[in-house]
Amino acid sequence: MSESFVTVYEFRKKLEQYLLHSERPMVISHRGMPMGYFIPARIWHDRETVAIFNELVAATLEMSGYGEQDVKDAIESFAHANADAVRERLLRHLDRIDPAAGKYKASNGSKR
Repeated sequence: MSESFVTVYEFRKKLEQYLLHSERPMVISHRGMPMGYFIPARIWHDRETVAIFNELVAATLEMSGYGEQDVKDAIESFAHANADAVRERLLRHLDRIDPAAGKYKASNGSKR
């Protein structure tokens, strides 16, 4: 997926493909007006080692009016809010692959 812009409808319709396969930041538009910007995580994380990624991220952030610290804060907030959920999922997974061990117990004991 190498588009540089996409409509809100198309972005929503193909969200999974954009999240998994997008190769560059994109402008998300509605009726010809920019509504948002999408920066794939791999581009964000590789921005310091790949010059073109750094330029793409900088341009996208400049257009959005936000800075790198805003994105870093959002990532940190997400990681903090989801740390317990990720831990619980991992413990449930370990229980499933090795139920005889019984040493991995999710704190709430619930299984999905």
